[in-house]
Amino acid sequence: HADDGIRDAVLSRGLGDVDKRQDPGAYLMIEGKRFKIWKAEIASDSSSLNAGSVVANKGRFAISFADNSVLNLLEVQPSGKKRMDIKSFLNGQGSKFVPGEEIVDR
Repeated sequence: HADDGIRDAVLSRGLGDVDKRQDPGAYLMIEGKRFKIWKAEIASDSSSLNAGSVVANKGRFAISFADNSVLNLLEVQPSGKKRMDIKSFLNGQGSKFVPGEEIVDR
């Protein structure tokens, strides 16, 4: 199942938590709120930013991990919001995050 790969990618990099009571997927904590990742892919680029930092927010929304890998988020669900594609997220709440900003809570 595709979500298993996303979940494993996020969990193996130490930035997510799986809630087994919910639908499969991965979660990040951003600004103290659960942020569900429905679809994502490992990016071909890498980043030297701190883990949990925004790598890109124009046309794509990407988060860095401790091993310098980058995860492109494709479909997300911010806490209290509906599931949405990344373009919709970037047109709304996602527009406030800037590259280099650490947004993932530890």
